[in-house]
Amino acid sequence: MRKQDLPPSIPDERTPFPPPQPDSSSSLPNDVLTELRDLWAFIGDHFDAMDSRITRLEDDMSFICRYFDPLADP
Repeated sequence: MRKQDLPPSIPDERTPFPPPQPDSSSSLPNDVLTELRDLWAFIGDHFDAMDSRITRLEDDMSFICRYFDPLADP
């Protein structure tokens, strides 16, 4: 019987898979670092925008309280 005539072997569940081989390139760590930097910038931009909106809201509320004080004498 020739090897080509044998049925394809099905891996046994007890047979461990070979361990992953280390990648000689550093593209994966660089990709991860790039994604983290992009995420940091994205979050920073959103926090800056939120801080600006809160500051604007505080300024508006201060203006309203100064000029439309309900306890002030007319």
